[in-house]
Amino acid sequence: MVGASGVDPRERTDLAELLRSKADAEIKDAEALVEGASRVRTNGGPFAGVMLVKGEPGVQDVKTGVALGGDDGEAARKALAALGYQGAVMAVVSRPLDVVRGPEAGSRVRLLAEASEASIVIALDARAAEDVAAAFGLTELAFGVLVQAVERTLLAVDGLEASLTDQARKRRVWQQFRALSARPVPTQEQGADGRPAGGSLF
Repeated sequence: MVGASGVDPRERTDLAELLRSKADAEIKDAEALVEGASRVRTNGGPFAGVMLVKGEPGVQDVKTGVALGGDDGEAARKALAALGYQGAVMAVVSRPLDVVRGPEAGSRVRLLAEASEASIVIALDARAAEDVAAAFGLTELAFGVLVQAVERTLLAVDGLEASLTDQARKRRVWQQFRALSARPVPTQEQGADGRPAGGSLF
């Protein structure tokens, strides 16, 4: 049976499953690039509009075993919701162990961004900003300044987790997040291939 869109629903399902399987395999390959990735697993899957990057794991990340598995993850999602984004999010700790160095962390971040098809990548602290900059061939990523690189919007904020116990820093980090408000609000309807359809995020 052909639907109103002219696409057989079975073909749409098969294509979506194929694309998701491909993306899942790419994410698995990216995770293998750094030691200790299984200690704090990437949180989220393919077709995430936004990717959140934390430089090093906090206590709650290690306890839950997933990136941004604690209060900072909740705070990040609340900030995104306040800016109008309700879609899927991928969260990753770029250096799950101290032995992970910048080049390999950057390579992993780049591959995860490509596999998830995130159009916005947000570094949540100074170490993450270094790794996101390296991932996209930049010398630095300044806090609160939107940067366009390789068809993605990049942003860094000055320590989301640290801001949870520092009101002045929390205000500063929120102002940095608000740089995203310059982008149009996203639509998150799925296209025939299972990817989010519609305009740009934010």
